[in-house]
Amino acid sequence: LPYGEKFGYGPLFQENIGNIYVQEGALDSAAIFYQKLVDVMGDNISINLRHNLAVLAQERKEYKKAIKLYRDNLSRRNEFPSIDLLVSSLNNLAFAYKMNDRYAQALSFYLEALDIAKKEGLQNRERLLNQQIALIYEQLGNAEKALIYYKEFSRLDSIEYDVQIAQSMNELQVKYE
Repeated sequence: LPYGEKFGYGPLFQENIGNIYVQEGALDSAAIFYQKLVDVMGDNISINLRHNLAVLAQERKEYKKAIKLYRDNLSRRNEFPSIDLLVSSLNNLAFAYKMNDRYAQALSFYLEALDIAKKEGLQNRERLLNQQIALIYEQLGNAEKALIYYKEFSRLDSIEYDVQIAQSMNELQVKYE
């Protein structure tokens, strides 16, 4: 018996084991854990589980399946447990569209995610989204727009680098004082 079943742990424990399998690249094992949860929960699966199923599909390069799962989740936006998960879902949905050469749809979701990331102060997400949007515009042959987003990515990347350097310097200073 899988560890969680053997000791009677609940769905969250099972889902976490599935997440660890995804992180470790053991996608078939993750699928087994997630499918057991879906079998038990039916249509009442959580936003998090549906997101994890979509991530798994994306890791397996099953982009059409991932798109359906992300879109199903996004139809329940008011139930998302965090803004970060919402932005992550929009970003991942955009990526799945990009991998299917559906650049207009990808761009739409990247821009929506960027708007939310800016409003919520999610600077790292904002930085990465600018990069993805620049790549899409480049793919679409719009060098002018690509350059705008590359410049913003570069500006935010410099800020991130400066923050990391400052943190490292502070850690060293504390260590040697």
